[in-house]
Amino acid sequence: MNVTIEDICRYLDFMIEQGSYYITLHGDFITIPELIRYNIHLNPYCHHIKTTCGSWEECIKKQCNVLEKCREGEFYGICYAGVGEYVYPVTLAGKVHGFISFGSFKGRNEKMALEKLRHFATKNHLNTDILLKIRDDCLIEPVPKRCSVDTIIRPLVFMLESYLEKTSQLGSDSTDLYS
Repeated sequence: MNVTIEDICRYLDFMIEQGSYYITLHGDFITIPELIRYNIHLNPYCHHIKTTCGSWEECIKKQCNVLEKCREGEFYGICYAGVGEYVYPVTLAGKVHGFISFGSFKGRNEKMALEKLRHFATKNHLNTDILLKIRDDCLIEPVPKRCSVDTIIRPLVFMLESYLEKTSQLGSDSTDLYS
């Protein structure tokens, strides 16, 4: 199957528009101009968090840790600001080139998520109650079952891996960011 960037964008746009899903791409995909727009978390809570001084950079640093964890395969995790998300690695020739984040959830391991939110609020001198209100208004509950998420995300993983394979065969250096 010959997967194009247009195919990938159409699939992402459909999933985002139809399901109100929060899907982001991280890693080598930021070097592909058509995919840059999918590198930003669209959830209003995440937007609010990233307006805090240094939070954008903190999120990017944490993404390097996520890339490392992706070597172990797919997982569910909670970010430094208390947001739950499923993470799916995108690989080529056994090497992780990026990951798909499917998230903006609350409900699974709320104790840990709230501890992270409180830590973030204290560290950044923010009002915890305001963050909790925004989080409650913007995050999705309950967390969908893994099998349902797999149905949505695995075709996207396939398309991205197919595209990376095609571009690597054409000699593109866009897949060498993490060498």
